Amino acid sequence: MRYNNSPRCPMEAIGISSRENEPLGLPNFEQIQSLMDQSFIKKNPWHNNILRGIAWTAAQENDNDKAIQCLQEALLRSCDDDQRAAVCIQLALIYIKQENWRAVLETCEKIFNMPKLSEKSPMLLSAHDISASLYQQFKDNCNALVHYKRAVELRCQHHSSHDPKVSADKMRIALIFVELKDMDAAFKIFGEVIELGHSKDTIVAYERMGLIYLARGDCDMAHYCFTQSLEMAQREVSPDIDLIIKNHLNFAMVEYILKHFDEADAHMNEAVTMSNNCQCTQRTKNKIQDTLDVLRSRDTRRHMTTNQREIRDLKHFS
Repeated sequence: MRYNNSPRCPMEAIGISSRENEPLGLPNFEQIQSLMDQSFIKKNPWHNNILRGIAWTAAQENDNDKAIQCLQEALLRSCDDDQRAAVCIQLALIYIKQENWRAVLETCEKIFNMPKLSEKSPMLLSAHDISASLYQQFKDNCNALVHYKRAVELRCQHHSSHDPKVSADKMRIALIFVELKDMDAAFKIFGEVIELGHSKDTIVAYERMGLIYLARGDCDMAHYCFTQSLEMAQREVSPDIDLIIKNHLNFAMVEYILKHFDEADAHMNEAVTMSNNCQCTQRTKNKIQDTLDVLRSRDTRRHMTTNQREIRDLKHFS
C-alpha cells in the first residue's frame, strides 16, 4: 500500500532540535527500560513526546511490540486531541508495518472521533489518506469514496487546491466511479482533474474520458480526447509507454468504427512495434492481442495488415 506519512525523526518527537544535523545518540534498550521505569516520565510535561521518541527508537530496531506499548501508554496520558492524534498516526504506521489492517482502521477511527481536533490538523488528513487507501485496497469502494472526498475537502479548505494530491485523489475517486459503473459521476470528476492541470493525471483523465465517449458512440469527441492524451504523453520527459500504446489501440478502435481502415492499421502497427521495441507490461501486450481479436471479429471479410511476424512474437509473450 502507498502512503506518504512518515513519523518525525526521534529528536523532533522528544522535543530536541539538532543543530546542523548534528547526530544525537539514541537510547538503547537498557536505557529505554530505565526511562520507562523512571517516575519522571509520568511527571514530566513532555512525557508523551518522550514515549513517542522511545517508540520511534524501538520501531527502528524492529521491536514493534515495545513501540506499541509505549504509544498505548502515551494515549492513556493527559493530552489534547492534537497530541493524541499524533500518537495515533505513529501507532497506525507501526500497524501498517505489521500489516494489521483492522488495527490501522480502528486507530484512524479514533482520530475521526476526537471532538476537539482541528480540521487543519495534518494528522486528520493523514488518517483519511490511510483509510481511503486501505478501503480501496479491500475493494470497499463506498468507504474509500467517503475518505478520498473528505481528504480532498480538507486539502482544498485548509491547504491548497493546487496540491498534486488533490488531483491524484480526484483521479482515484473518478476511477472508483468507473468501477461502480457510474459513468456520469466519473466523467464529471475526470473533467475536474483536467482543470487542475497536473500533467500525469490529465493524460490519464483524457484517455478515460475518451473511452466513455467511445462507449457512448461519440467517435469525434473520443478521437479528440485520445489525441490530447497521446500528444501530452509523448511530450513527457519519461513517457508512459503503456499509456501511449493504449492510446494507439484506442485510436485503432475509433478509426475502425469510422471505417478508416488504413488509419486503424497504422495505429495497430505502431502499438505492436512499440510493444516489441520498448518495455511494456504483460497486461498491455494482452490488450494488444485482445484489440486485434475484437477488430477481426467485427468484420471477418477484412484482414488487418499488421506484420504477421510481429503478431506471432506478441502471442509468444501472451
